[in-house]
Amino acid sequence: MKQTLTHILTIRSSVLVATALALLAAGAASAADRKKPRADGAFNAKPAKGEWKRDTLKLGDAAPDFTLPDASGQKQFTLSSSQGKKPVVLIFGSCTCPPFRRQMGEVERIYQTYKGQADFRLVYIREAHPGSQIPGINGGQAINQTETVAERMKLAAEFAKELKLTMPVVVDKEDNQVNATYAGWPNRLVIVGLDGKLAYVEKQGASFMPGEVEKWLKKNTPSAPATATPARTP
Repeated sequence: MKQTLTHILTIRSSVLVATALALLAAGAASAADRKKPRADGAFNAKPAKGEWKRDTLKLGDAAPDFTLPDASGQKQFTLSSSQGKKPVVLIFGSCTCPPFRRQMGEVERIYQTYKGQADFRLVYIREAHPGSQIPGINGGQAINQTETVAERMKLAAEFAKELKLTMPVVVDKEDNQVNATYAGWPNRLVIVGLDGKLAYVEKQGASFMPGEVEKWLKKNTPSAPATATPARTP
């Protein structure tokens, strides 16, 4: 009886040790994977903590107005200036956000197709994965979290150049108010209609879906009335 109990305890101890070793190995493998470059040669650090903002946007509400500088610092863009003229596509993100970076080529294609029917603004916000390294940006060195407009202007300009983006780019200010108001972190797509109201609001954390923006543009431009029915995010 005593020998049997000892044998069982020995087996259980062996299982626990093996499980612990397997978990350690998995953790080591996961850490190693994070150090491996992605297809674009980038090293993605862990996502920033404490950046999520409460989403208060509702379809049909007046879009919160804002004025932001462009990436060159030479011009200002005020959202309400487009009201009654064209809908506005707002593209929130940063260069260290993998889904955002990966899909910006598609957004650029949509911009080239619809730039005559809608205004587009890439709104550069706080970094999604500070500490990441991306070829062609910041000299390939680790990209720290941005705290100033100057820092964002520099990264936004390099990001646009590296990805060959031609759409207008603006940067959020030090108070991060536009990002907070639109709950834009880590990435988000929003369309403001001709009437200045929220016509399309991508679900927060929806993994960035430019195809849905294109569907809205196909349906609502160029001849849609200012009071076009808002499109709901699937």
